Amino acid sequence: MLEDLGSSHRAAQITILLKTPTLKPNIRVTWNFRKANWTKFQDQLETKTNTINAEESAHKMLKIFCKIIQQSAKENIPRGKPRKYKPFWTQELNEQKKIRDQARQKAEKLKLHEDIIVWGKEKNKTETTNNTFKKKRLEYIVDKTEL
Repeated sequence: MLEDLGSSHRAAQITILLKTPTLKPNIRVTWNFRKANWTKFQDQLETKTNTINAEESAHKMLKIFCKIIQQSAKENIPRGKPRKYKPFWTQELNEQKKIRDQARQKAEKLKLHEDIIVWGKEKNKTETTNNTFKKKRLEYIVDKTEL
């Protein structure tokens, strides 16, 4: 029993130890088609598809064909977890972000009014530069898209 909690109720504290299962995070794994060995992939498909018996049922032949494609893909197309890709990101944005982060660290460490103002200016400059490059990239994509 616990001490008086200020009411006429008597509270009891119970501790239950449970072993909770650990959950694996849902990590999206994708094919990296740029690094694929397309020549070997094509050769394997041609070699393995020639082994399909044409006297089988269409359903069974399709199953075998799909399995051949999957096996060849697993062997010749690497897989991995994609990074957050930003198509507009440039070296200039990288440099500006470094400058902003350094200004922030200095402002948080020293807490001087001048440093906080510099950090604010660098933050605005980074955001403006970021938006400019996003806009340029969007314009480029729109120009390249045939409607």
